[in-house]
Amino acid sequence: ANWDPNRKRWNFPIECLDRLRAIANEFGFAFKDLRDDKPVDLTLTFRKELRPFQKEAIKCAYYTGAWMVNFETGLGKTLTAIETLRSIEVKGLFNALVICPANVSLTWAGEIKKWWSNSPQVEIIQTGKQAEACSFKGLVICSYELAKKLSTPLSLSAMVFDESHYLKEARSGRSEFFSEFTKLFPNALKLHLTATPICDQPKDLWHQLDILWPKRFGSFYQFKDAYCNWRPNEWSVSGKEHYGVNEFRSAELANRLKHCSTRMTKKEAARWLPKCIISTQRVKGDKEFDVKALLKRVEKKDYVPDLDQLSRETGAFKFTSTIEQVEQDLANGATHVCVLTYFRDSAEQLSLALSKQLEVPVTHVDGTVVAAKRHGVLNEAKALPKNVLVCTMSSVIEGIDLTKYTEVVFSELYWQPKTLIQALGRFWRMNSQLPVNIRIILLQGSLDEVIALRVLTKMKDAGQVIKHGEADS
Repeated sequence: ANWDPNRKRWNFPIECLDRLRAIANEFGFAFKDLRDDKPVDLTLTFRKELRPFQKEAIKCAYYTGAWMVNFETGLGKTLTAIETLRSIEVKGLFNALVICPANVSLTWAGEIKKWWSNSPQVEIIQTGKQAEACSFKGLVICSYELAKKLSTPLSLSAMVFDESHYLKEARSGRSEFFSEFTKLFPNALKLHLTATPICDQPKDLWHQLDILWPKRFGSFYQFKDAYCNWRPNEWSVSGKEHYGVNEFRSAELANRLKHCSTRMTKKEAARWLPKCIISTQRVKGDKEFDVKALLKRVEKKDYVPDLDQLSRETGAFKFTSTIEQVEQDLANGATHVCVLTYFRDSAEQLSLALSKQLEVPVTHVDGTVVAAKRHGVLNEAKALPKNVLVCTMSSVIEGIDLTKYTEVVFSELYWQPKTLIQALGRFWRMNSQLPVNIRIILLQGSLDEVIALRVLTKMKDAGQVIKHGEADS
């Protein structure tokens, strides 16, 4: 809440209304709701391709001026944002800034061309010089990295932050820049798009929310104290280390988020999606160790000798199982099979091994393939009659459509739920009708079990605040 000295009254977020009414009744205070509840007058006719949940998100963004679109991957966040921009463009003078990861700038331009044939001029910022000379006429698409070099426009009608979880670190230079930049345009519509607002822990939410609604959720420390657990930490300035979610107040946070975001899961959108089966395949390796003991050491942040090397060794033990699974999928009639790893060298080794054993073309993609070329490489692979794609998760988790690959094998895991969820979302999307079969290979008695337990714990915490998606399950 904040005090308005001019009107001499306290202003409360709308999500506090029911609680305030209850307190007023309890103490006998008069309570009067002065909100204007007239339905929003949208002058646009929604296109037939939009689903009800997309229309609802557009209305909320248009009416409130600041909104988070939190659909699971593949449920049309980009189209929702484009239609939101169209809804305010009809008002008259219009210019908008779309901030996104560098590797999806061209994807954004393609989607605007596809869905908004008579759009204002589109300018893609790809160099520092272009950023400095930007005129902000029409639609400007810029990466998070180059945004700092943009000339400051006189006005902005709207700002869209794609993959808004890039702003989760409040103290990062990127986040501090956008905090100040958005304050320059208080009347601009602000829209956040993300399937994973909680990348690792619920405290990841605060800065994304604070950019949309400054001070609505208090300071970062107030937010953590209210909604996270904590334990003593002598090395922290506050003497506390915050983690997880406070289960006594998780329902309160979940309720508050409903008033400032639209969440849609694939379970809820099942009628518009193709069939998908996600399963785990447990295999035995030659090396075992005490999983419970290692898990305790990881939780306590004790020294664990070279976890990355241990992860690589775990992945290497699964190479044979991965190759056998790919061969089986091809033998069963699959034309496009994808194998995902976390480590770059794992992808390279698997790609070489599969190339030697298969007659089917094998395509290898990782972070060394620059974003500008990555889409071309993947499009060529998808166009082949048969193809096996071996790639690292990080190289395909944003702005990539891999629905052509109907058989998917996760050969390695990663500690952060966001990476796994985003990777899963590349194959199962609303724009495809191809059924997909996804297998996650786990090595028994290995680091895989530690990672899986940690990921499940983090997803359980996030699930108390945001509805679980199918990928979470």
